[in-house]
Amino acid sequence: MKYQTTQIGFSIVEVLVAISILLIGTLGPLVIAGETLQKARIAQERNQAFLFAQEAIEGFILMRNNTALEHIEGNGDSWDWYGDSSISDCRDSSGCGLDFEDENVTDVVDCSNEENCRLYFDAGDNRARYTHDNGGTATPYVRIIYLNNTSDGGVTSASVEVVVKWTTTSGAENMEVRLRSYLNDIYNID
Repeated sequence: MKYQTTQIGFSIVEVLVAISILLIGTLGPLVIAGETLQKARIAQERNQAFLFAQEAIEGFILMRNNTALEHIEGNGDSWDWYGDSSISDCRDSSGCGLDFEDENVTDVVDCSNEENCRLYFDAGDNRARYTHDNGGTATPYVRIIYLNNTSDGGVTSASVEVVVKWTTTSGAENMEVRLRSYLNDIYNID
């Protein structure tokens, strides 16, 4: 008598091969998605750092313009914003940190110790959400401002360089954004 055997399932080898193929097909896109999310997070951090640097430069532009308006009204020299004693730390080699609210500089911090220039987030009602006041939540960002007076061919100008440093969220890299702008004494109407 002849017995006929029929296979009703899959062998363990077939199951292992199928699972391996499935894992290889799934693992690749997951790794790519994870790397993409990490790069997107770093790009978001870099954009935030750029905005912090741009804010500082715009603060100096505002200081220059306000001083020029005072000069036009007959109150002072059009370039005396640069000599303002409240920002003297910015002219040192260690740089400074400035907090701006509306058109005013509200705080000047000496950055000889970089930790002094860490930015803190304040969720309160203040217009200035990021300041050097450690009453808020610490951010990974440190903003240092360097101010230098330059003169080229009789044109007075100031070089404003802003450096924003941080460690990425993953802690893997130390990052830095550096912006420089030149503010000319365009209102010299003496």
